[in-house]
Amino acid sequence: PSTQIDASRPLASSVQRPRFQHNDFHPTSRKVTTMAAAGRLAGKRALITGGGRGIGAAIARKLAADGAEVAVNYVADAGSADALVNELTAAGHRAAAFQADVSDPEQIEDLVARVVAEFGGLDLLASNAGVEYFGALESITAADFNRVFGINVAGQLFAAQAAAAAM
Repeated sequence: PSTQIDASRPLASSVQRPRFQHNDFHPTSRKVTTMAAAGRLAGKRALITGGGRGIGAAIARKLAADGAEVAVNYVADAGSADALVNELTAAGHRAAAFQADVSDPEQIEDLVARVVAEFGGLDLLASNAGVEYFGALESITAADFNRVFGINVAGQLFAAQAAAAAM
């Protein structure tokens, strides 16, 4: 059987989607502040692991812009997490920073319990914490492997497990 393509219909990849502008994600823009009051995530409580900087901070900003209350997890960089929380709260969002090492299941359980106590529940988890190791294959030690595996694999599993129990 031959396959015919209907050229009058656009391919899925050619469908025009709305493009976001820089101000759509900036926490001090009027649009984001307006969205926070009536955003699609209004009333939801979110935990972002590794949320103090980089991709995690961007996730926190977007979730807050969409109306969620945001729990920003960090392991060591309290300064970045606190700066992000200050940025979000100054823009009218509810946010708080929480220290915990996601490679430790007990710390993850405690983290989720503290977030639930602070925000009154948990609705969303953005399990973002992760590390990488850039070294020659022959230089990787068991400690290097265990650190990466503990955060990138076990940490993701135990964060999801603890969060699901609280939802």
